Amino acid sequence: HHLDEDQLGTINWVDTHASSASEMVWDLVRHSPQLQLTKAAATALYAGIIGDTGRFLYDLTTARTHQAAADLLATGIDAAAIGRQEDQFPENVGRLIGWALENVKITDTGAGSLLITKALLAQFGLAYGEEQRAVGNIGKLASIDRWVVFTERTDGSYRVELRGKTKKSIRWPFNTVVAAILWQAAPWQIMLLNFMLLKRNLHRYKVS
Repeated sequence: HHLDEDQLGTINWVDTHASSASEMVWDLVRHSPQLQLTKAAATALYAGIIGDTGRFLYDLTTARTHQAAADLLATGIDAAAIGRQEDQFPENVGRLIGWALENVKITDTGAGSLLITKALLAQFGLAYGEEQRAVGNIGKLASIDRWVVFTERTDGSYRVELRGKTKKSIRWPFNTVVAAILWQAAPWQIMLLNFMLLKRNLHRYKVS
């Protein structure tokens, strides 16, 4: 449900108003009589929805999101068990979360920035992609309103994620974000984001 320039096929379905890809799949199933929603599928979709909405806390949570959750619950899935499972994480992920909360740079205006390198992931015994819990947990700090995280991929390139607690937080022009969030960042970080400006639309808040 995020805008992305990487086209993965001849048809690409993107709904930026959806809370999650899981909500989109639910919408597809309910409008497709030939598709059947199994309990296993409903479990996976419900997990996806509560994960992407932060337990229905984020701005993209709508009445349709709750309708999707209600339909999935009606299949008899164990919502409490799913919630417990989604809340748990391995010890090394927990340690990375602690490291991220301790090391994120925060400006006086509530902007945060963090760099996660390959070496750091290896230090915690984690693979690329397993840092996502840390990325999301940064937003639980009361002093942060929006934040950017650079994560080094295995090939040496970087995934850049710009997040905010509200829609207003992430609708700033990207050059303003560079100035506000990365004022104390390394020059290569600022150069990287300025390069991204040439390739991405300014309203996009997630670059990967």
